[in-house]
Amino acid sequence: MCDSYAGKYGSGGTKGQPDYAGAYNLANQVVKESFDHQPTKYTSDGGVTGQIYGFYNQSGPGRIDEPELGLARYNIEVVMVYGAVT
Repeated sequence: MCDSYAGKYGSGGTKGQPDYAGAYNLANQVVKESFDHQPTKYTSDGGVTGQIYGFYNQSGPGRIDEPELGLARYNIEVVMVYGAVT
């Protein structure tokens, strides 16, 4: 699960109001990058090899209103698909 924030403190710190467009764009960029991920193999110090096959977006971006904070917030859930390599 990831949250993206933008606004008074969540971006450049120059805005007095929540920046919903900025937070939404950030959440969408994370989803895009997760879809573009290429399979990657990793080996532990103990010699065990595993592979991240990819990611998929389970839900979101979903807007969460918290106007009293001066921030815009969007939530996404990205699932990683991984396994052992033989």
